[in-house]
Amino acid sequence: MHSQETIPICELRLSPARLEALLNKLDAEASTSTDESKRQFERVAHRARITVTAIFGGRSPDIVMSCVLRNLSRNGVAFVAGMVVAPGTRLIVEIPAGNNIGSLKRSAVVRRCRLVSGRIHEIGAEIIPGDDGDKH
Repeated sequence: MHSQETIPICELRLSPARLEALLNKLDAEASTSTDESKRQFERVAHRARITVTAIFGGRSPDIVMSCVLRNLSRNGVAFVAGMVVAPGTRLIVEIPAGNNIGSLKRSAVVRRCRLVSGRIHEIGAEIIPGDDGDKH
């Protein structure tokens, strides 16, 4: 069970133009990366505003973040966030389903977090199979 206390949403605080430039830079870097051949599943580029909750299991309050999805695959997601999130941290990732029908909610675990610019970090998380994000 996760802690009952939650810190309000942590925003990226980038203008749309700066965010777009940052995402384009990350996409360009990814297109020249040699890591792609090591991946088990193909990544699909998809940009969307998502909500991510970092679950700390009572050690400290959970943190709700407004993030931007960069890509997703069958077993993972990559997004940019306005704070560092340590590898091993459990997440609840909510991706809008579109057409006002709600969102896709999945549990995930941070596998990598790297500083991109200022306080902006790129986070890669592995989706926990069979966990719909409601189990804490």
